[in-house]
Amino acid sequence: MGRPKGSKNTVRLVSSDVGDNGPPPELSDDEMKAMLHQAIMEIAPRKKDLRELAGELRQVYKMFKDQGLAKKDIDFALTLGTLSDAEAVTRYTRVTKIFTWTHPAVQAELFAAE
Repeated sequence: MGRPKGSKNTVRLVSSDVGDNGPPPELSDDEMKAMLHQAIMEIAPRKKDLRELAGELRQVYKMFKDQGLAKKDIDFALTLGTLSDAEAVTRYTRVTKIFTWTHPAVQAELFAAE
């Protein structure tokens, strides 16, 4: 699970002697070059992993799409699963209200009822 809503906590990979509100440390060109190479060595394999995972995820979505289940429906259900019961009901109620206000088929049905 992610960090709590509103949290400002961040992960720091490189620490410095400067306080949280101070400027970043002055680094020499050699230190910056070394840090850049460190970043490349740590980030490049993770980006590759992300590309592979994204490809796998697309395949799973496609498999369910071929069986008739839309990606939007899966994503909506996943989003609802992360909300509390009250938040889920509030979101569903809001979406339903907006739908009834804006969709022509519902509006026509409402006018026909009058």
